[in-house]
Amino acid sequence: MVNCTEKLEFTYCGDLVGISSIYSNAPDAAYDLLSQFYNTAYRALENYQKRDLDCKVYMFSDSLIVTGGNADAFVRSMCDLYMSNLNHSTLLRGGIVSGRLDFDLRVSRENFEKKLPRSDKLAKASALEKSVKGARFVIEPELAAQLLARTPRWRTLQGYLGDLMENFNFELERSIAPLPTGGGFEVLYPVFLNVPFDNGVGPSRVSDELIARNLARMEYLAAASSSEVIAHYQATKQVLEHSQLRRKHMPVRNRDDT
Repeated sequence: MVNCTEKLEFTYCGDLVGISSIYSNAPDAAYDLLSQFYNTAYRALENYQKRDLDCKVYMFSDSLIVTGGNADAFVRSMCDLYMSNLNHSTLLRGGIVSGRLDFDLRVSRENFEKKLPRSDKLAKASALEKSVKGARFVIEPELAAQLLARTPRWRTLQGYLGDLMENFNFELERSIAPLPTGGGFEVLYPVFLNVPFDNGVGPSRVSDELIARNLARMEYLAAASSSEVIAHYQATKQVLEHSQLRRKHMPVRNRDDT
């Protein structure tokens, strides 16, 4: 894990996939899904915000933007959010890049607030998110290299298979894998949630049965969806299937372990 005192600034941009089509058919159901997303995000990021007092969180419609100074702690918090949304058959897709998002100070009025980004961080995070399908949590290569600093060989699938270390402290590193299409990395969030931390007070343990249920959900949703949406469910299935394989290589710690 990156030292919590070390600055690793980041900007994350994500949104829910397919919410506009739900609004067109059932506005009340779309509102309920968004409400669940807002509540889950609020709870999932609460502990992270206590550790990074300078972080900023913005939510608007189906979008979530976060910028802060502790990427390692943020990724850990987001794993719970991704899995919680997936358990509600809601797909969160997002990208994270290095560097903090900040805005120019502009003259404003009471009902006219200006948010002009000073850099390209938000644009890069948004482009990274839109480059993939499904409930994926994508990391740019530079930031992934910093998060994998203790296990540099794991930046390739071949290196991961050739260098499996039985170390409980590497649960986050084990959850980071190259994207199948290249161009970045992704967090296999069910892998990270397999191991509780802080003596069991942390993310919920994810069982193989829970992953199997989500795979079945994705299969059904793909079969009953339009051709434009099918790819998102199929991509999410790939994340879950890859997670299943990685979990077989991961040491499991009992909740009463210290």
